[in-house]
Amino acid sequence: MVYVDPVGAGYSRAAKEELNKNYWSIKGDIESLAEFIRLYLNRYGRMTSPLFLCGESYGAFRAAGLADHLLTKNIALSGLILVSAVLNFQASEYGKGNDLPYALLLPTFTAAAWYHQKLPADLQARPLREAMAEAEHWAVNGYTLALMRGDLLSEGERAEVIERLERYTGLERRYIERSNLRVRYSRFIKELLRDQRRSLSAYDARLTNIDELAIGEEPDFDVILSVLGSPYTMLFNDYVRKELGYSNDHEYQTLSMSVNQAWDFGKPLDGWPDTSAALRSAISKNTYMRVFVARGIYDFATSYFAIEYTMNHLGLDPALRGNIRYGDYESGHMIYIDLASLARLKQDVAEFIRTPSA
Repeated sequence: MVYVDPVGAGYSRAAKEELNKNYWSIKGDIESLAEFIRLYLNRYGRMTSPLFLCGESYGAFRAAGLADHLLTKNIALSGLILVSAVLNFQASEYGKGNDLPYALLLPTFTAAAWYHQKLPADLQARPLREAMAEAEHWAVNGYTLALMRGDLLSEGERAEVIERLERYTGLERRYIERSNLRVRYSRFIKELLRDQRRSLSAYDARLTNIDELAIGEEPDFDVILSVLGSPYTMLFNDYVRKELGYSNDHEYQTLSMSVNQAWDFGKPLDGWPDTSAALRSAISKNTYMRVFVARGIYDFATSYFAIEYTMNHLGLDPALRGNIRYGDYESGHMIYIDLASLARLKQDVAEFIRTPSA
């Protein structure tokens, strides 16, 4: 198992600061990591080993792009493991004229409201998966159509949408109405438990933040990044020094916002950042490559329904759709912080790796 920190993450950095721009872009990032993989396989004699590439969050976006780019170097992967994945940002990023995220995030709102017992009594009494399934069905067959009609909705139709959103989100009708039927997750996580002076984590809806004020649109911080990030980073620093015998005085960058802000996602005319087309290309060229998609159902940042939508729109030949399988976990973005989900994830990934291609 080889763990790689791309330039700007962990202890990895460019030899000279002015060279960062060569790596901090979709294209530069994929090309540099592909070259690292090629060099590693050659130098350590692993070119004929089964090759599985795992990426989490943006790392999944990166992995999908790498799968296709590595083929240009005549390196074929055995499989991809995409954890809390985003491949097409249009499915997750809000923007004027882009109503997709509102519909695709709705079932995650339902899961969060169910967990915090904010749904109406009849829906709250049902198993979580049943409540989510009802929300999924309406998101696709009702909400999407209503959003497409925009200002053409009649008063009656608008009232019906508000009633449904109230049912599946646990939010008050007045809030939904004032949001023009479109509630962003950054606002939902502040609003759901406002009466308790708590907000939800964007990365795990089960966890709550203690904000200074109950007013405002967004939380003051996120407990995942502000609290749970520290123990993991401290443990890793301890591990590399005591177990691996490596040390330096640089700060280990678990998540670098400065790199995020400097990242080149392309020009507006290039469209939404997207590696789903690269994934389709990779699977079509390398029909033995399989893909495992691990999803946390309490994750707002990379919602489970958004990645399902993306995978269902790859345009794969029907004969290849069986190359993709899913694992769903009652956890959040960092699936592994829940011990039961961690055990299941380990078992599912091990089985995925052991299962030969059809």
